[in-house]
Amino acid sequence: MNQEYGWLNTCLLAGESVLWRGRPMQGKIFCKHDIFMIPFSIMWGGFAIFWELMVLLTGNLFFALWGIPFVAVGLYMMVGRFFWQEYRKKRTFYAITDQRVLQFQGKRVTFLDRAHLPQIHVTVDRDGSGTIVFDRYGRGQGRYFWGNGIFADACGRSGQMDPVLENIPDVKLVYRILSCQNQGPAAPGVTWNESV
Repeated sequence: MNQEYGWLNTCLLAGESVLWRGRPMQGKIFCKHDIFMIPFSIMWGGFAIFWELMVLLTGNLFFALWGIPFVAVGLYMMVGRFFWQEYRKKRTFYAITDQRVLQFQGKRVTFLDRAHLPQIHVTVDRDGSGTIVFDRYGRGQGRYFWGNGIFADACGRSGQMDPVLENIPDVKLVYRILSCQNQGPAAPGVTWNESV
């Protein structure tokens, strides 16, 4: 087994076999939601920076301090999120076994029992890559529009993060392995969103 999947050796149960393993595609930083997110982040960040500069020129210390969080959020939305996304992807690995779906991120392993999978939302991009989101907390498809499922983690209460197989190549193949079927996305409880 490849050294980067060494974590998997310590996680497998007795008799459990790996059907698929992978990781998020590196270097793919834009997705569909950026059509809305990029203009919004430029407006937010641009206004926050302009406002902060005007306040600094007036010398009002209170309002200058008040504006710092808004500038920080604007800079994160415009630039920082792309760096964070790539950093997170480099530390993320996935595996599907005959019993579980596993996600390894940093030093943390999370898993779902395949016998009790929640509703699944699948998004397929034009290049065949995509995202599979497990809607463990019943938030619905609309929750995953922003960020192609990426913002799913940020939308839950503390400790309630939805598992995501994010930005994986050949997402249809991975879905077929996951659902033990060969006939496509017609399984009940699955939301299928495919780019044309």
